[in-house]
Amino acid sequence: MSGSDESDHVANDNSTPLTADDIRKPDPSFASNGSVQYAIKQGNKLTIAHKYSASDDMWIVFDYHGANRLYGFSQWRLAANTGEQVDPDMGRASSLLQNAVTDWIGPYIVKADKDADVPSQHFTGGAHAFNGADKGSATARTVSYSIRADGVELADGQVTASERITIQVVNHVQGYNTKVEDGSGREILKETVTYEVVGGRVQVHTEIEALEDITIYRYYGLQTVNQAWSDKVAYYAKDKIVSVNPGKLYSDSGKLSANPNVDQYVLTSDDSKPIRHHLLVWLDRKYGIGTMEHVAAHRPASFTYEYGKTYFLQIVDTAPVLAKGKTFSWRGGYHFFSRKGSS
Repeated sequence: MSGSDESDHVANDNSTPLTADDIRKPDPSFASNGSVQYAIKQGNKLTIAHKYSASDDMWIVFDYHGANRLYGFSQWRLAANTGEQVDPDMGRASSLLQNAVTDWIGPYIVKADKDADVPSQHFTGGAHAFNGADKGSATARTVSYSIRADGVELADGQVTASERITIQVVNHVQGYNTKVEDGSGREILKETVTYEVVGGRVQVHTEIEALEDITIYRYYGLQTVNQAWSDKVAYYAKDKIVSVNPGKLYSDSGKLSANPNVDQYVLTSDDSKPIRHHLLVWLDRKYGIGTMEHVAAHRPASFTYEYGKTYFLQIVDTAPVLAKGKTFSWRGGYHFFSRKGSS
């Protein structure tokens, strides 16, 4: 991850502006509207289907992935369906919309306080291996995961109808000063990520527990890989658009001192196809470290790098200490939906 987290110049592109209609944020209770989704677990692979457009269902796939083989988002696929309801046939052909590529729940720049510091403050966890990127031994591992459909453990190999799928993943993460090249580095924090999937909306709750005294220097938490949604990015403060920007250039939501209430961004594909893909990402700015108490006022709440990722920023510059047994937490999520394109 290279580049600046802030910019004095943001190129806004309002030639085809998004509107408040592009926001489809779930209500605070994240209640189901009663619509059915279908899921099938085949070994470690979990596929969840919802009605996505007039012509397709979307299949959200969870599995082990990335350099650390953590359990989480793996793929998004489209399966033809011109009916009004989602199709329970999970064995039919589908096409790949996008692979997860890299981490969607972010890594850490974190150190163990009882160990000596080191010059290279690399990310650990997420999809970041020993070299700080995607090479070398793992710096994190999934300890366990569970999958429930409306509160009941999901059986393997059978298509199940439900309103809500809950996936809970427990990961252990090494520090940049405890990782070891052979993979035997000491794990210093426990990360519990809970996904609740309801009809294309994925609410995420993450709890970060210190296994010993630690200091966190940088943490994003909620982020996206934008390949299928790379045309535009719009930053929102509730239902107000802060700016609309080209998706393939650096942009941000402005300094927190100027735009303190940014809590969402919307990514879109271009408008030249029959379907325009949308991805809404939101962070609860009144909960846990989502309040951005650990972010300096000159930093943005959210930003996009030209290499095709968008982030929320939850810890930077402030280096909070988390004592053994204490926790940080945040909640937010993703909404995958479509609108008609221009063709």
